[in-house]
Amino acid sequence: MVLAGGLFTMGFLSAADPLDYLALGPVPHGQFNWIGWNDARTADLIAKARQTTHATKRANYIVEAQARYEAVAWSVPLLSINEVTHLNKRVTGAPLTTAAIFQPSLAVIGSAK
Repeated sequence: MVLAGGLFTMGFLSAADPLDYLALGPVPHGQFNWIGWNDARTADLIAKARQTTHATKRANYIVEAQARYEAVAWSVPLLSINEVTHLNKRVTGAPLTTAAIFQPSLAVIGSAK
């Protein structure tokens, strides 16, 4: 049996790191574990990946954890890495990075003149 459904959500990564979201998903009580995935080996692999700085070991842990999860609960992420911001000769000042999340970004928009 194949289960199909759709879930639309929006988020951002705080760091350029696959574990930023992976550690919130296919682990018990994960913030993005919407299907209730509970596999001790997957959780252990993710924990080990988070605890090592050895790049090859870390990658291997991530790949194995993802293979276990995706074999049962695969997903097709639809991603847009673009954020629309309009600036021109008259309107300027908007932050163009994730800094906008942590500051009152509309307060710095103003005239270019």
